[in-house]
Amino acid sequence: GFSFSKIMSVKWAMGDTMAILPQYRNIGVGTALFKERIKILKSRGIDFISSIVQENASRARRFWRKNGFKEGVKLIWLEKNI
Repeated sequence: GFSFSKIMSVKWAMGDTMAILPQYRNIGVGTALFKERIKILKSRGIDFISSIVQENASRARRFWRKNGFKEGVKLIWLEKNI
């Protein structure tokens, strides 16, 4: 699997992408990657991390909640083809 974060400012990172092959899910691989991500971010002075998860992505939402995240401000995605 892999885990990717974007450092957005001096103290804030965005948990952007995390993917685990199906055969490695539910055995702690994602949690281990997440803990390593947090360790690396803390070593760089980051003390706040956020993530955007699709409303219907129940597995992803469960993962983030299990790791201490709570729902924040509700946003609406706006887009336009140009």
